[in-house]
Amino acid sequence: MHPLKSVSLRPKTQTVSVYTRHSADCSKMGEPQWRRCKCAKYLYLLRNGKNKTISAKTRSWEKAEQQAQEIRESWDPLKQKLRELDELKQAQEAAGPIFARLCVVIGLDPEKYASASTELDSVEGIEFDHRLRQWIAERPVPEVVETLNAACVPCCPVMSSEAMAEDPHYQARAVHTEWEDLQVGKVKGTGVAPKFSRTPGKIWRGSVAVGHDNDLIYRDLLGLSAGELANLKERGVV
Repeated sequence: MHPLKSVSLRPKTQTVSVYTRHSADCSKMGEPQWRRCKCAKYLYLLRNGKNKTISAKTRSWEKAEQQAQEIRESWDPLKQKLRELDELKQAQEAAGPIFARLCVVIGLDPEKYASASTELDSVEGIEFDHRLRQWIAERPVPEVVETLNAACVPCCPVMSSEAMAEDPHYQARAVHTEWEDLQVGKVKGTGVAPKFSRTPGKIWRGSVAVGHDNDLIYRDLLGLSAGELANLKERGVV
């Protein structure tokens, strides 16, 4: 799996706007938002409390606005992450099938071992499996992950529960959560997955003692009276 860093989607104070820097003889001097004259267009950039002005290198308001929009999109964390994923996809497609890329990394001829990609019991498949295991065993886990991901071969370490809890990606997705258990108190464990924006789901209670919902089930849902339920309890039925 290609490692992804968590992305904050919270908007920050930033803006890009176009304005006209009129020449001395322009009749619209003093109106920086006037679009139709042939005077030079500039971009005003404000981001994280810092601002600067740059030339759009055009006299067309429309072309200057296109540049401004490109800058706005480059600042958008979500669009930036989508661009990174698109670039990764393009790199993977250019590099060829994953199996062929893996063969190259571990020093095997992709054409010679092509059958190993679908026939693991073949001679080539058995040899490929042996070479792959050997290649991994000779290297520390971080090096294996980094090398394979650099070659666009999806890879991630097999993590323990502790490692998952400390992993930045797991933390960013709030995979683990805490809730109150009626028997043991506060508990931390795996939350609801997948998470949806409109119906994210939640753990509304932990484990309960045997018979905890008897009143709800027998009286409210099944219509037994308090006396009838007490009789069932005395007889050991519930």
